[in-house]
This record gives sequence, C-alpha cells and structure tokens, in this order.
Amino acid sequence: MNFIAHVHVALSAGGPGDAELAFGAAMPDLASMAGLRVDISTLPPAVRQGVSLHHRTDATFHSLVEFTTGVRRLGEQLQARGLAVGPSRAVGHAGWELLLDGCLLDRPGIEHGFARVIGQAPDVAGAVSPADPARWRRLVASMQSDRWWLGYRDAEVVARRLQRRLQSRRRLCFAPDEIPLVADALAEAKPGVDLAADRVVLTVIARLAREGRFG
Repeated sequence: MNFIAHVHVALSAGGPGDAELAFGAAMPDLASMAGLRVDISTLPPAVRQGVSLHHRTDATFHSLVEFTTGVRRLGEQLQARGLAVGPSRAVGHAGWELLLDGCLLDRPGIEHGFARVIGQAPDVAGAVSPADPARWRRLVASMQSDRWWLGYRDAEVVARRLQRRLQSRRRLCFAPDEIPLVADALAEAKPGVDLAADRVVLTVIARLAREGRFG
C-alpha cells in the first residue's frame, strides 16, 4: 500500500490519537520518498505505533491475490508495450499501489480524512536521519498546501511520479519518453484497481482486526 491507503486503514482503528497513529502509518512511505531514514525510537508513542502498523498492513496487503494478480498483469502489459523487464516489474508493483490511492480518493470521506491527518501532523523532523529536518518539513508542508497527492487520480501523473522516483535505480528506471507508454498501461489497469479497491481495503482491515494487529 501507499501512504493514502495506509492512512485510511489506520483511521479505521479509531480511538484517541488516531491522527498520530495514521500519520505514523504513512511515515515509512513519506520518508522513503524524501530519501530519509527514521529513528523510530525517538518518535512519539502513537506515531511509533503507526509505523509498526504500516509494516503489518503491508505484510497483509502484499499477500492478497487481487494485488499479486493485478501487479503481474500490469507488468505483463508494460512488457508487451516494450518496457524492459525491470521497470515493468517496478511499475507494476508501485503503479498498482498509487492507482489504489487515486481510486480511494474518490471514496466518500477519504480525501478529507487524509487531509486532516496531514494537517495535524506532529513535527517529527528530529527523528529523520541523516539530519535534514528542513527536507522533511518541506515535504509535509507541500502535502498540506499543494495537495499534490490528489494527482494520483490521474494515470499520467502517476507515470510521471514513478519515472522520477525510479530514475536513480539503474535496473528499474525508464526514460522520460516512455512516460506515455507507462501512462497508457496504467490507465488501462485503473478500472480493475477501482473494482478491487473496496474489497482489498476491507479485507486488510478485517484481517488486521481479527489478528489483533491494530494494537
């Protein structure tokens, strides 16, 4: 899952401090995006609990047949369009997750819930390593002011973000002139992601609750 879906799953746990828990559930993805590491031991307790929930959520989500099948099909579609194997697999995995975020943003209350969590985000810049609090604060501020994450509804925006995210990964990167190819494959895959989105999220929430993993 990507950070919007992680926040939605975490908010389903409810209870006091739910915004800090949900922010912690998004933190690993946000830190990776910013090229930063997090010293978990220095985080507030609710945020630290959210980071732990992030990893439990991913373990559950990555085992779902809807996800594994969707990733495989998207990767195959990309290869059929001429994208190399490495980038096809990377885009298949990350692209399915970003499309899921975009689909969830069209569900009632999810955009508002995510905006609330980001708007109430505690200042945890001191926990990032290497020490670069300004970079972390700029990322959080841009999510509050620019709301660029709303662009995940659009397949071309997702393709461009993936191209930037993967450009430093020699085996996984793809060229800027391949963005239209990737965007077309993502647009073709999006209806299937949208169809599976509710079932996937509800299954993850139910499994985490049944296993007592929200605590």
